[in-house]
Amino acid sequence: MRRMFRELREKPFLSAKRFYTVLVVVFFLTTPAYATNVQCVVVATWNAENLFDTVTNNVNDSDGEFTPQSWRRWTPERYNKKLDNMAWVISKIDPDVLCMQEVENEWVARDLMARIKKTSGKELGHLAHVDSGDFRGIDNILISRYPVSNVRYSPDGYDRGTLIADVEVDGTTITFFVCHWKSQSGDPAENIAIRTRQALEVRANVLAHLEKDPAASVVIAGDLNENFDDVSPSKTFGAKTARAESLGTSGSSVYFYNLLGDVPPERRSTYYYARRKVWNTFDSIIVPPTMLAPEDEPGPDWRAPSADSGLTKVFTLPEMRDEKDGRPKAFRRVRIKGKPDNYYEEGYSDHFPVVTVLKRATWQEGGGK
Repeated sequence: MRRMFRELREKPFLSAKRFYTVLVVVFFLTTPAYATNVQCVVVATWNAENLFDTVTNNVNDSDGEFTPQSWRRWTPERYNKKLDNMAWVISKIDPDVLCMQEVENEWVARDLMARIKKTSGKELGHLAHVDSGDFRGIDNILISRYPVSNVRYSPDGYDRGTLIADVEVDGTTITFFVCHWKSQSGDPAENIAIRTRQALEVRANVLAHLEKDPAASVVIAGDLNENFDDVSPSKTFGAKTARAESLGTSGSSVYFYNLLGDVPPERRSTYYYARRKVWNTFDSIIVPPTMLAPEDEPGPDWRAPSADSGLTKVFTLPEMRDEKDGRPKAFRRVRIKGKPDNYYEEGYSDHFPVVTVLKRATWQEGGGK
């Protein structure tokens, strides 16, 4: 992956740390000198699967299972090993912007950021995070090579809501909506109702943003907990899986495009439901149809890659796959005959990341290319 992107991206200079507050505390680095005319931005989304520290932080003690004394035997050594493993994968992706789900809090996010720098020497030094109302205490985060601003949070019909943030890249803005929709555990009808509500409210928020600026660069990313062509993502939210259904649509009738539609079906799966032995495509990166236009045509500052570019993919490495069935190799306590009672499979996450590359438009108003 790194080789593929090497010639596509300009590298930013290192920057100094400061703090910025907008309803919530957002940590990021000032940028006195970034490379001008950045041409490509690598975007990834990844569900971290219970990235918790080892102390209780929640008032309701819902994170008590992630302590050394709990049934999980979640020790500092295991926490640090998971940080190491995740940082290693992230260093291989080498993203400019990484959206993540199931991160416990701001401090865990900062631990991961520090570990990425230690592992690879690369700095994703800008963090957007809002404490959600999730009972378990898991949040969405965004970490970025470029500054973040205008960070906000929308409940969107569920207790962990949507993280929204602007990423400022070389005089342009990309607005991210980081989502983690309700899981399929529990009562199916209740879960569908929650995801339906989430899909409608996120869509309304994105449409309101585009109404203010129809040429805005917008990315909706995250774990939607339904297959990318199921009802909530495809019909309710309106993220189509065929470009032809999205192109040319606009206004309140707009159909977005799920970039996983460009990935061959056999390479599209991001999550494995072991109980039923079923592969799913739960993780998505979605853009408005204006970002599908060729780079030399009028439209947003940033464009999605072409369908045949191969730049959108589910990111996997052999180390990230279970040897038996190829599923994502999780980091969790497991019971295996012949292994100790507290044996851990020291993997990464039960989801694979999704990666794409946004390319800067070459069209300029009044002057064409």
